[in-house]
Amino acid sequence: MDNATVISNLNALIHLDIDAMFAYGEAIDKVEEQQIRDELRQFQADHERHITTLSGKLRSMGGQPPERSPDIKGYLIEGFTALRSLTGTKGALNAMETNEKITNKTYAKYAGMDHPAEIQQLIAAFYGDEKRHLAYIQQMLQLLEAKHPSEVAAAQSADVQVYHVVAHGAAGWWVELDESVVEKLTTKPEAVRRAQELAKSGSLCQVVVHDLDGGVETQQTFREGSLSDRR
Repeated sequence: MDNATVISNLNALIHLDIDAMFAYGEAIDKVEEQQIRDELRQFQADHERHITTLSGKLRSMGGQPPERSPDIKGYLIEGFTALRSLTGTKGALNAMETNEKITNKTYAKYAGMDHPAEIQQLIAAFYGDEKRHLAYIQQMLQLLEAKHPSEVAAAQSADVQVYHVVAHGAAGWWVELDESVVEKLTTKPEAVRRAQELAKSGSLCQVVVHDLDGGVETQQTFREGSLSDRR
């Protein structure tokens, strides 16, 4: 990959993270539960870290990073517009779920390209952050649908394990936990079945199945042997 293409790709990812950083700021203002606000602040900090790190790489290659402007016009305009009109925790999380699906899909796209090794490692690590953000938001939406908001904080303290089923091209489909590879399978159904088996062994576990582009296809939550699906 030539230098100009790498610079262009880094610029696109920085724009995406800038949009996400400001979107999280809008969401945090609307969320009512303190523990969820605190978690979203950590996600916002992740995006700030992405911006700083990628901007440094961009400058080292002779590029000029974009300004951190709150005037969102890019990837996340739909979700950001929704945030400005919605109220309450559930509305904010629904809008951020839309945003994180886009962010995940975009990071997956660039993670699949042949960048220089150091940059490729950064993109893969930041993509891992985005998968974690989306899984948490979807978990909280499930809890808000099933529980009174006063119970959400207690549910958050549970030890939740999230198994991701992720495509790795010719290497097949992998089951990942906390960004670590648990098992490598040949086909997607095999990987899903294995992730479900592992999830059933815990008291509160999730299985997040990703499509070929890295977006979230389905999510399943296992609580003491019971199963609920979210698509």
